[in-house]
Amino acid sequence: MMDAQECLRRGEECFDKDDFDQAIVEFTEAVRLDPNLAVAKSHLYTAYYNRGVTNFQNGENDQAVADFSEAIRFKPDNAAAYDARGMIHNETGNFDGIIEDFTEVIRIAQLPMLIFCVAMGIEVNTRPTMP
Repeated sequence: MMDAQECLRRGEECFDKDDFDQAIVEFTEAVRLDPNLAVAKSHLYTAYYNRGVTNFQNGENDQAVADFSEAIRFKPDNAAAYDARGMIHNETGNFDGIIEDFTEVIRIAQLPMLIFCVAMGIEVNTRPTMP
């Protein structure tokens, strides 16, 4: 019978070979066998995030969004997956998704709005306007 540590080891081997799908299977099984195994949950975040990047690079935007959403489920206070998913929303014109994800990036990273806009290349009108 396989234990959580063995699944974790096999998942790490798959991950190192860029076999993200099988790594996710192994890490998920490790969590199922030991729900308190925090390192497996962290690895699941990384596997889903990396698979999301790979899917995005291959033009598979819907699958990439799903992968980044799963990554967020495992580490909801990590801004990277929100940022990546927000970039896809930006490319596909999902304005509600853009606002939702980048709002989370700002909240998590505690970025002042102006700095965030400049970093993202968003033009900001800083002059007051007449009503």
